Amino acid sequence: MGKAATWYYSLMQGSIISWNQFEEAFLDKFGEEKTPSSLVLDLSRMKIHDKERVKDFNQCFITLLSKIPQTS
Repeated sequence: MGKAATWYYSLMQGSIISWNQFEEAFLDKFGEEKTPSSLVLDLSRMKIHDKERVKDFNQCFITLLSKIPQTS
């Protein structure tokens, strides 16, 4: 319902192929704020999934990377 439904129906068809991938994407979008160190840890644990296109993996990587605050 609401924002979650809008987000879900805006996903490219076939972009999420497993429950784990859905859970990760959903929590990324709607989960609680993460600390910079937990974001770096998430980034280091990323792996390409079977049948996932490199382009899609790269987009997920860039999206997660952009959530990590820049330090001066």
